[in-house]
Amino acid sequence: MLNAAFSFPAFSERIGAFINLILRNGADMKVVAFNGSARRGGNTAILLGHTLRELKKEGIETELVELGGAEIHGCLACRKCSTKKNRRCSQKNDMGNVCIEKMDAADGRALP
Repeated sequence: MLNAAFSFPAFSERIGAFINLILRNGADMKVVAFNGSARRGGNTAILLGHTLRELKKEGIETELVELGGAEIHGCLACRKCSTKKNRRCSQKNDMGNVCIEKMDAADGRALP
């Protein structure tokens, strides 16, 4: 667990900028956060949870997807996604297409 006395000023600034960006686009939105850390529920998940709670306070629908332990395969360069133009990977035995669907349904975008 994070020490409550520890300050994350740069992180807090980014959260504030992200929330302001989303609020300018309207509160009827959905934001999905992906935790790619191998540790489910670890510090990355805690920080993402903090961000998502702030967004929820503003009436924005949120979801945290934990990828630790999930099967995700690398690209095979088969180009079926380009051929079919369906934005889906031809591999069916991993989390890739689930993540793509969640990203397609979301409105929030990562800050540069």
